Amino acid sequence: MMRIQTLLLWLATVALPSMADEKVFCPLELPKESVGVSAPAGWRGYSSGVVRLTGFGMMAGPPESMTYLVPADSKKRRSGATTIWRFSGGDEKWIFCTYDRSAAIQISKRLQDSATECRLTYREDRPGNIVEMEAACR
Repeated sequence: MMRIQTLLLWLATVALPSMADEKVFCPLELPKESVGVSAPAGWRGYSSGVVRLTGFGMMAGPPESMTYLVPADSKKRRSGATTIWRFSGGDEKWIFCTYDRSAAIQISKRLQDSATECRLTYREDRPGNIVEMEAACR
């Protein structure tokens, strides 16, 4: 019986924290159909193709609030970086992804309010060309 209790305790400490992590990935590109150009009367809108992921971060509210957060820590690597945000439990938090080297094209997603830390990690194959991005919040 003691072995089973020890095994269950070990599983709870090892397996549960990883199950609690919420993982989110910014799409590396948005198809041109996602980026509609609504032109004013007398003009014609056009999008020439896909737009690529060029940035991301965290906000303390929905996109229209424009409450961009400053990270608590950042660790640069040769081919990317990991940036960390820390929160009080219950704070509203959103991840945002920007495209085409401007904040004009941005998508956002609300994350778990219960998360107290989010780590955003990205990898580049050359400067400015993001090939992998992951956010892990817990």
